Amino acid sequence: MWAIVGFALLFLRSSIENALAGLAIFIGSDYQENVVCWIQTNGTRRPARISQTRLLSTIFYLYDIDEAGIITGGTLLKLPNSELKSLRIERPLDHLPLPQPAQRATDK
Repeated sequence: MWAIVGFALLFLRSSIENALAGLAIFIGSDYQENVVCWIQTNGTRRPARISQTRLLSTIFYLYDIDEAGIITGGTLLKLPNSELKSLRIERPLDHLPLPQPAQRATDK
């Protein structure tokens, strides 16, 4: 009997942690669905896209790219939201038009 109660409490604990992490993603995160990002998995940095953000889990599409920059395949990665905090996720910044450096007087 106590084993069943203990197992139920452990299951509830992980579900509550995932639900709270999911709420944090929905409410105050820069990571929405269809955002392109880079993910560090097993020591390898791979391009990815966030496919779905659910209450308990998030689904990523990870892409394989060859030397020419062509997508050759990929994998689907589904993670509990509680594990997202330990995952290294980088989001590329938008391209900004940078001002041209001023010409020096000697260059004229």
